[in-house]
Amino acid sequence: MPCQDLFDSQSNSYKQKIINETKIKISIEAASTDCWKKYVGNSGLTFGIDTFGKSAPYKEIYKHFGLTAANIANKSKKLVRMKI
Repeated sequence: MPCQDLFDSQSNSYKQKIINETKIKISIEAASTDCWKKYVGNSGLTFGIDTFGKSAPYKEIYKHFGLTAANIANKSKKLVRMKI
């Protein structure tokens, strides 16, 4: 079961408890980010692959889509600085 399906299957009270623990919301998914946008909201960050048709070794694909540790860390730090 994909993780977003598992989270979606939880009770609303549980989901709200988790979502409201912090103002800063970030999702990282090596697939479409659509399923996470409803939880991250407009002020959060979603990292993932929202188009298809690219073909290359996974490291090149991840770099192309910004799914690298450096990119995720830099953008996440910027978001944290904006929220503090």
